[in-house]
Amino acid sequence: MSQVTVITGRDRRRKWGSEERRRVLDAVFVPGAVISQVARQFDVATSMIYKWRHEAMAANNKLAFVPAVVAEAEQAVPVSASPLPAAPTPVAITVAFSNGVRVMVDATAPASLVTATLLALQ
Repeated sequence: MSQVTVITGRDRRRKWGSEERRRVLDAVFVPGAVISQVARQFDVATSMIYKWRHEAMAANNKLAFVPAVVAEAEQAVPVSASPLPAAPTPVAITVAFSNGVRVMVDATAPASLVTATLLALQ
């Protein structure tokens, strides 16, 4: 048999107490719960459940003040920085001759050196 709630008087909206809201929200937050089914179970509009759920999550997400604690500084231990490995020299061009000789020319090589090398290998 279904239950009917008759609301009389000026205010026709049902008042939901905090305990009733908590029970509805507990049912909503169960893994796998479907809001429309919970709404039917508790005879609540789904829009109310969404509103209550939004309010509950907003209340839990408020930022709180966390005091900063400054610890006494200990003696600093000097850390020796290890030298960085040398970066490989960028190759600007590679010249391959028909006899199988390959010459890789550095981007910083002077033009006179490159010309002399290529002429010698012709």
